[in-house]
Amino acid sequence: MIEIWPEMTAYIEIVGAVAMRRHNLSAGELREIGPFTRGNVLMWLDNQRSLDWVGYQPVRDIHAVCGDIDIPWATEDGKQIFSRISP
Repeated sequence: MIEIWPEMTAYIEIVGAVAMRRHNLSAGELREIGPFTRGNVLMWLDNQRSLDWVGYQPVRDIHAVCGDIDIPWATEDGKQIFSRISP
């Protein structure tokens, strides 16, 4: 389990089916994810069913950060696509 500190940075950059976004993770979401691994983050994303997540399913690629843990893009394509919207 990851201990959450107020100043800890935790987010996921998502390249989805038709949309891209950066989602800042709350302490509750981090607890739902569990150990911060690519597999757990992808499983958590796959379980997001609200209308807020339409367009991001299916997920094509992610970059996720939680404190010192940095899960890189799986593909150069995902990184390049996201970099078009992010400085």
